[in-house]
Amino acid sequence: MLKKMLILFLIITFSGCSSIKKSKWHSINKRNIYLNIEPGDILIKEKEFSIYGLFGHCGIMEDEDTVIDYPRIGQRGYKISLNYWLEMNRKILILRYKKMNNKFRKDLINNLKKYSFHNYAISFNKYNSHEFYCSQYVWFVFYKTAQENNFNLDIDKNGGLFVFPYDLINLDIFEIE
Repeated sequence: MLKKMLILFLIITFSGCSSIKKSKWHSINKRNIYLNIEPGDILIKEKEFSIYGLFGHCGIMEDEDTVIDYPRIGQRGYKISLNYWLEMNRKILILRYKKMNNKFRKDLINNLKKYSFHNYAISFNKYNSHEFYCSQYVWFVFYKTAQENNFNLDIDKNGGLFVFPYDLINLDIFEIE
C-alpha cells in the first residue's frame, strides 16, 4: 500500500503542468540574460529532483531587477537581484496578471513591501499574514491587493489549503510571457 501511494505521489508531482508549451519556459544558461519582466510578474522555477525543488519555486518581481523570495525553512523573506535568483540550467516561467493597471500595480508593490521579510513557515492557513512560504506569499499579496481594490481574486487554481507554485499556472487571469 505504501509503495502504491509513493508511486502515485511521484506521478502527480512530476506530471503537473505538462500542458504548458515548452517554448514558454525560459532556459537559463548564462547570467545577465534579457527577460521581458515587469513589477508584479510572478516567476516560477521548474521542478527539480531535490527536497527544495520538488514542487517548483516562485518569487515575485518588486521592480525590473528585484525578486522578493521566500527560499526555505529557517530563512526570512528577502530581496535579491534577478540575475542572482536565476539558476543556471533551471527553466523559469513568467506569469503576468492580465488586468494589471497602474493602481493595482502600485498597491501590489506596497503590499509586497508591507508583507516581506517575515519568517518562512509552512502553514495550513494560506491567509496567515505573519509567516510565508514562496507561493503562499505570492498568493497572499495578490489576494490582499484585490481585497483593498474591492474585488475578489484567488490565484490558487485548486483552492486547497496549500498554494504550490504550479497552482498558479494555467489560470485565465495570467498571460505566460
